[in-house]
Amino acid sequence: MAKNKKKKISKPKSIILASEASILGIKAEKFNAQYTDINGYGVDILMLEKVYLRGSESLVDSPQDRVNQFMYLVRSGKPLNLEYTQDFDLLPEGHPKRKI
Repeated sequence: MAKNKKKKISKPKSIILASEASILGIKAEKFNAQYTDINGYGVDILMLEKVYLRGSESLVDSPQDRVNQFMYLVRSGKPLNLEYTQDFDLLPEGHPKRKI
């Protein structure tokens, strides 16, 4: 009689599709071209991908809304929605709201 082995079930990891990554890359380029000279802070694709993935795992935010909230925070120095505090650890170095 064969012994049943329990399979370890792991939670699937979120991935970003190539089309979504392209959109995030374009957003980062446009943001940096428009705002980096104004406030000195820019975003890179890795920041936006992490924010996007966190948004895809959230039950509250859509990934794109979360990216937009993050970019607003980088640009203005304050969140558009005061309840948005999740991605402060991803802010650029030297940003006043960055959490270590």
